[in-house]
Amino acid sequence: MDFYKIEDSKIKVIYQSCHPQFYTHTPLSILNKNKHNLPKNYVLYVGTVNERKNLLGLVKSLQMVDNQLDIKLVVIGEGGDYFKKVRNYVLENRMESRVLFLSNIPFSDFPNIYRGAKALVLPSFQEGFGIPIIEALWSGCPVITSEGGCFPEAGGPDSIYINPHDSEAIAHAIEQVMTDASLRERMILRGGEYVQKFHEKRIGEEWERLYKSL
Repeated sequence: MDFYKIEDSKIKVIYQSCHPQFYTHTPLSILNKNKHNLPKNYVLYVGTVNERKNLLGLVKSLQMVDNQLDIKLVVIGEGGDYFKKVRNYVLENRMESRVLFLSNIPFSDFPNIYRGAKALVLPSFQEGFGIPIIEALWSGCPVITSEGGCFPEAGGPDSIYINPHDSEAIAHAIEQVMTDASLRERMILRGGEYVQKFHEKRIGEEWERLYKSL
């Protein structure tokens, strides 16, 4: 509207979905965490490891989480210089046992890795949409992500939103999800209801209606 002077009446927002493999769930009772040496309690980061996605901020926040909670961070993603910067920080601060970097993970394993996590934590400074957010919601995984921007559109009203520049706020959100079972259950239930709007069938119907309206 700003750059091309197009009226809002000519604009229709149709969201995207994620891979349909996330629509069905493996029962938590038969999840095999040993397959990738996953810890008992972990929060998850999924995405390219670059400065925009703020993985270093997440690692720093992990240092502020109560040690008694015994929470680990599992990272699925690759990167260049910024990835090395994060790895060096982990090594320098002796966090090797608390931050696990997974690589060469089959995409078919992603839903179960989400299912086993206590939360997805995506403290990005900017995203175009945030596909890992809806992958997590489909998988029954609570979401902690950044306030403002596109994040509330993807995460819905029952995800937790934090200032990505505030490591203490990220740490507090992780502790909330870890210690408040009723909060976590509510986030899973209502997140699962909200994410239905991103089902590929519903999105396909929206495209069909749009084409017919033209």
